[in-house]
Amino acid sequence: MKSIEYLIDILGDFIEEPKLILIAGHPGSGKTTLASSICLYALKNNEKCLYLSFQEDKEKLFKQLEGVGIDFKAYDEKNSLKFVKIPVVASSNDIQLTLDILSKLVLEHSPRVVVVDSVTPLLETVESNAIARGYLQNFFWELQKTVGGAVVLVSEIPLGREYASMGWIEFVADAVLILKHRIRSGLIERILEIRKVRGKQLTVSELHFSIISGKGIIIHRPVHLETYCSPILSKRLPVFKDKDVDVVEVSSPPITMYFEYPPETSPWVPIVFSILIHMVEKNPKILFIDFSICPTSLTLGLMQMLKNYGQIAKLLLRFLEELFSGQLILLLIVFQSLYLI
Repeated sequence: MKSIEYLIDILGDFIEEPKLILIAGHPGSGKTTLASSICLYALKNNEKCLYLSFQEDKEKLFKQLEGVGIDFKAYDEKNSLKFVKIPVVASSNDIQLTLDILSKLVLEHSPRVVVVDSVTPLLETVESNAIARGYLQNFFWELQKTVGGAVVLVSEIPLGREYASMGWIEFVADAVLILKHRIRSGLIERILEIRKVRGKQLTVSELHFSIISGKGIIIHRPVHLETYCSPILSKRLPVFKDKDVDVVEVSSPPITMYFEYPPETSPWVPIVFSILIHMVEKNPKILFIDFSICPTSLTLGLMQMLKNYGQIAKLLLRFLEELFSGQLILLLIVFQSLYLI
């Protein structure tokens, strides 16, 4: 559950402190999995969870979550988890009945986490009724205080739209998380956008994540670059002064290079590869860390780059020999991140 622990570091402790969390996204973007992972984290810490659904049946949802390593069935049998399916609200007049049911369940079960999946039917029902809308807003605002933990509201963003305004609920929420997914190079890329966190200074706005069979949500924590100073090399040299000879110690300072370039452009390519070429001529070992492409693609791109810059065939051949012999080490880090499982 390190991924949820990482979210707690960003959002604040939503298990021990009252927080209203909104999770929004397209269908299939991972909203239910993320909300269930928050619920599972509380259950594993001996807290209770109340899961309300307007859409999924209990057996269907539990089977779906079991595939990603979330075993709700065991906690349901121990009464730590309470799952309730509520009929979809037909009109704003039915809001009061739905909220009364929710209040009764909270008082009976005393959960630390409440998940409402999804809150979209409630929002659409009160959209044209200002009184019902205000009542619903006050209810969820007070519910987090009653629970003393997290109230997680799941909301849908229609397909074809990057973002849909959720009005007042986005305003009163302590944290707003937007889940996105798109196809890139034939693979699914999932992004968690942290749009709002009340009372916390945001140091990251987007996180890449995966949904892995048997492991659930895996957030790929961004790599934080650290300053590294190479060791200072010293050498003793003779210095002749007339007939006398002195020995002095000469030190070579570390060399630091920093390159910055706009996103979606690649002016660094000729710079970096020209540096590599000169380094290979001096026969050192090289560690090349890439954040986006595989070693095969890097090798092909490198060959083309060397040809474009007029490198002779002999140097190209030597470089590739070094590459495949292990003298040049290629390290691939996917999604610009470290794994948090």
